[in-house]
Amino acid sequence: MWPNGSQATDRLDIERLIAKVTKAVRYACRFYNYRASQDEVEDFSQDILVKLLKDDGRILQSFANRSSVDTWLYTVVRRELRPYLFRLRWEKENLSNVDDLSPETLRYRANQEERLIGDNERITLHTIISRLPDRKRRLMQLDLQGLKSREIAIEMGIKIESVYRRKSALLKEIQGLIEAGGSLGPLA
Repeated sequence: MWPNGSQATDRLDIERLIAKVTKAVRYACRFYNYRASQDEVEDFSQDILVKLLKDDGRILQSFANRSSVDTWLYTVVRRELRPYLFRLRWEKENLSNVDDLSPETLRYRANQEERLIGDNERITLHTIISRLPDRKRRLMQLDLQGLKSREIAIEMGIKIESVYRRKSALLKEIQGLIEAGGSLGPLA
């Protein structure tokens, strides 16, 4: 007898439990309009049996004879299968056209910073920025901190148009140095 006073152990032996869970899985799949193969039904049943028996049968102990064992099991199975079956349906609806996509679309792309600047370029860039004159270095640091052009203008005490012009010229200069192989000669 279960600690909560239910008669679950008297009603169900393990073989009957397996049969009832398998039957409930089939009904739940039909309820959610999912045509499960025999292998899927067996996999679902095993997963649910593991959950039922986990933690010394905590879920089984929750059966309180307020309904039939079949109805209770069917409710437990439906609750367990619902998220999985909905995820499968979503994947089928949203990923069914994967064959139509180009290989370029499926290729992983690093974020923009990582694509533009690899590790070696990052070291070169750091070296170039550290050798810039104070005003240019400050402009670059503020830009790399993510400040907006208006905030940079206020911080540096210059017009916003000057920020755009100086930043554009500075980025072209740095890009040129990087493309030239990181020539670290004297910077103006």
